[in-house]
Amino acid sequence: MLGAAVVALGAASQAPAAPRPPDLAVLEAVSEAVATGRQPPPAEGDLPSALASALVARASGREERTVRLALEAIRSTEPPEPGESRAAFEAALWLTLLAADPAPEVRAELAARGGPIGDAVFALLQAREERCTRAVESADALAASAEGPLPRLLAEVYRRCGRIPDALALLRRADSGDPRIQREIGWTLLAAGDAPSAAVWCHRAAAGMRGLPSERHEAERCAAVADALAGRMPSAREEYAAALEDWFRDPLAPAPARRNAGLAAAWVRLSAGAPEDARRALAIVEELEGNRDARSDPRLPAIRAMALAATERDAAAVRELARARGAGCLHLFASGFVAARQQDGVAASAAYGRAAACARAEGNALLAAAVGVELAELAAKEGRPQSARHHVEEALADWSVGPFADPLGAPLADPGLPRRAIDVALSALRAAPGGAESAEAVTVAERFRLALAGDEREPLDPGRLRRHLAARNGALLYLVVGEDRTFAWLVEPGAVLSTELPSGSELAERLSESAEAEPPATAIVGNLLGGLSAGSALLVIPDGLLAGVPWHDLAVIEPTTGARRPLGETFELTLMPGLAEALAPGGARTQALTDEPTFLALTAEADPLLNRLLTLPALARL
Repeated sequence: MLGAAVVALGAASQAPAAPRPPDLAVLEAVSEAVATGRQPPPAEGDLPSALASALVARASGREERTVRLALEAIRSTEPPEPGESRAAFEAALWLTLLAADPAPEVRAELAARGGPIGDAVFALLQAREERCTRAVESADALAASAEGPLPRLLAEVYRRCGRIPDALALLRRADSGDPRIQREIGWTLLAAGDAPSAAVWCHRAAAGMRGLPSERHEAERCAAVADALAGRMPSAREEYAAALEDWFRDPLAPAPARRNAGLAAAWVRLSAGAPEDARRALAIVEELEGNRDARSDPRLPAIRAMALAATERDAAAVRELARARGAGCLHLFASGFVAARQQDGVAASAAYGRAAACARAEGNALLAAAVGVELAELAAKEGRPQSARHHVEEALADWSVGPFADPLGAPLADPGLPRRAIDVALSALRAAPGGAESAEAVTVAERFRLALAGDEREPLDPGRLRRHLAARNGALLYLVVGEDRTFAWLVEPGAVLSTELPSGSELAERLSESAEAEPPATAIVGNLLGGLSAGSALLVIPDGLLAGVPWHDLAVIEPTTGARRPLGETFELTLMPGLAEALAPGGARTQALTDEPTFLALTAEADPLLNRLLTLPALARL
């Protein structure tokens, strides 16, 4: 089923753009009116008018009126069939109610409403509350004849409940011209572990949501999360924080969502570590303190204490920590953060240890992951690379992309955390005596990549890797993207060379700005390949966004004559997704990407780099 869904989605991506769905047209008119301070034009029909009025009420801060108007409109009409134009408006009204953290009477109304739209939205509510058994049963009953807004609603049910193939099967039947469908494809691909392809769809969704700020910032968050996971760091983190700040200041977003977005934006700014980001985090906190609803949030003093410590206002940070005790596990994390900024490693380690135990006891995996990276940084500074590695492995095991897709509130989490974690551990390993030029470093890096992908396989031992290369008279080019740099190794049977390359953001920029049809290989991998003999077998294992590099076309330049030859003609080039596939008994070429189909074919039409990648023999099957 998954392969069929990929093919169908690829075809859908090339379909002509459809007219904007009618409920989005109403939202666009309301958004423009709110931005300009004018009344929106009258909408035709009871449900469109009610949707416009409910959104205007929300923009005015009258959430109770928003709920009342939406409920009255739904109660006054019969449940529409999914194919009717009214169905899009009923779905939009229900989603407006769900975003308002509905009272029990709203939930009861939804449960009793009946009709395909009401049943689908109720299933979505159950999925968001992690009651997946009932949610999936309802979705299964509706999926066979789903049309109109149903595929989008049910796809989210399946995605949240771990039924990725079913989500994709629905999305292939949906209107791929609807930017909300494109965004849901992006979130679904992220859940499937394909960040590069997810980024293409989320960027496309954001481009299709001009004039729709309340919808666009979610697509921008999706794109930034995908870019961060693919390694386009640190720029993806900046874009994610900017999208959160837009959400925080969006008058059409519910008050709880705006508060969560502001807190999350401050958290991400603090994760970046730069002084300017710390000052911006503190400014966001001060803006939140001017909001009556946000002022009472127990998390606010904890984040303020962190921001004060990051801006070197130590005494004020300590006083603020005393106010943050109601934040529970977050207070413990903030205590460790403040101690670390005051160079008190012992106190920081103790506080972080308590925060980790608290977070795991409460099931807050993302906070546990953040603690793990902070402990890894402390271990790295103290010259304990193995301890840093252990903490990073724990952090990657705790980390999850799922909470980032919640339309009701952003988590206190940095989407760049996995890349930061890998950067910390590999930098510590390279700093150890002999740590850089060792095949063991490659298997450690592979362990991190497997953990990031949720793959529980054990990495291959260095000895087997060397024997494999010796048998083929070949070399391995292995790359891993970190937070601020890219790690690269050239492994030959008798030697290992390593280097640090620019960040993923810079490498991506070099490719996009290159005016050459065949950019030089040194622009991507430096001088690592300079000593490799022409005709040698070269196995390349790229990471994240580097899978989109046109490896075959990179130019190898003869130093004396300046002659250029494509990398794929200079060496016997093979691309692989990982070491396990590369060393499979069947041989590298026949084993290339033979696991469950990737989504590269899905996005080739939208991404020229991926399109060129698909021409390589190792990927021709896609």
